[in-house]
Order: sequence, then C-alpha cells, then structure tokens
Amino acid sequence: MMAMGQDPTENGSLAVSIRHAGDSAFLVEFGEHLSEQSNDAALAFERMVRVRRIPAIVETVPTGRSVLVKFDPLVSPFRAVRSALAELLDGIDWSRPKPMPGRHRWTIPVRYGGEHGSDLDDVARALGLSVDRTIEDHASSRLRIMMIGFAPGALYCGMHDARWALPRLPCAKPMVPAGSVSVAVRQTVIYSLPNPTGWRLIGQTPFRSFDPNRVPPSLVRAGDEIRFRAVSETEFLRLGDRALAGEPVAEREEIP
Repeated sequence: MMAMGQDPTENGSLAVSIRHAGDSAFLVEFGEHLSEQSNDAALAFERMVRVRRIPAIVETVPTGRSVLVKFDPLVSPFRAVRSALAELLDGIDWSRPKPMPGRHRWTIPVRYGGEHGSDLDDVARALGLSVDRTIEDHASSRLRIMMIGFAPGALYCGMHDARWALPRLPCAKPMVPAGSVSVAVRQTVIYSLPNPTGWRLIGQTPFRSFDPNRVPPSLVRAGDEIRFRAVSETEFLRLGDRALAGEPVAEREEIP
C-alpha cells in the first residue's frame, strides 16, 4: 500500500512521486535508492523549480534523491501548487536529465590516517586492502557532491564502488574536527565544522568549503565533482595555515 499523498509515475526508468509533507510542503522523490541517476534528477528538478519562480513557493531543499518544496498556502492553495509541480514533472525523462550548468571539479588535499584518520586501518581491513592501496583507491574515486546538509557545509559525496558499502560505526564519535573526511554506505562525507559522526574517519583536509563569515559562505555546490589528493603532514600543516588566511587550498576547474 502506498503512503498517503504519494502519486508515483514511471518516467523513463526512474520512478517519480509527489508526497505530502505537512500542509505547506511537498516532497518530490526520484527513484527508490540513492544513485547518480536519481541525484541528477533531483538537482535538475530543484533548479527547474527555482528558475520557473512558481507563485507561493518560498524554498526548495534538494537532498540526495528528493526535493522538499515549501510553499505559502495563503498565496496559492495546496492543490494548485501540487498541479504546478506535476506539470513540471510531466513529459520529461528524469532518468536522463540535462547536466547542471556551471559545475566545477574540485581536487581536495587530504592527510590520511594517523591522528587525522583513526579508522583508516579498520577500513582497509574491511576492504581487504593494504592501507596504501585503500588511500589510492579512495583518492582516485570519481565522486560528486550529492547533497550539502545535516550540518552546515557538510558535503555528502558519492558513489564509491560496491565494496565501499561499509556500515556506519555502532557508536557515534562525540566530535571530529573541521575538515574530517569519513566514509560509509558508499559515500564520503567532509565536515566543514567540528561535528559528531557515526561514519568512519579516514583523514582530514585543510579545505574549508563553508565559512559563515565568507561571502558567499559556500565555495562548492551540489552537483560539483570531487576528487582527492593525498598529502604529507608537512603539506597538510602548510595548507592549513593558508586556509586560515582565507585561501581555498583546493584546486578548481570548470566542467565543460
């Protein structure tokens, strides 16, 4: 039985649904599982909603495979907003949305292991690899920022290949430092601020993608691509000093 408010349709090979999220929001979902395909669709739809400037819509919040659309019911009634969203969804193959324009590819320096990555040895054992091979495999992964959230500036990047489908830790770490790089469930998360986490800590980056005192606060956006570069302790400290002085310290290039 479908949840109340769900209205799924098959759009290409990707199921799309509109769910009620209280009396002033809808949740538009793409697919049943997180994937690059469902993430492409969610990001493309969120941009479409913003560009169309539908009356009454006050905020859109993209996640890995869905978009929360908040609206003002005093400006436009529930049914009218839902119809407008359904009209946007109709006639588009969301399994093959157009690429997001203006994306960038970031190369982020990471100091792996040691005090910066206390779970790296355990991750390597779980993968059946040496520590050096684990670092190489992680750093060479082609990832994208699938969403930014949970904590300010936290970057959720995916998808690693299937062997990186590691479970979260049984007990959360009470706090990890800013720049922590952690893995679980085929994803890497990068925390811009100190944060508790149940993910497996493998390294730390001096790169600060988010700074509330900076304009704009975030250097990256969902849809950007990410890759990593292993650095020595000396370079990590040097780049950390530059980051404190306001330099991005990550390399950026435009994606054609």
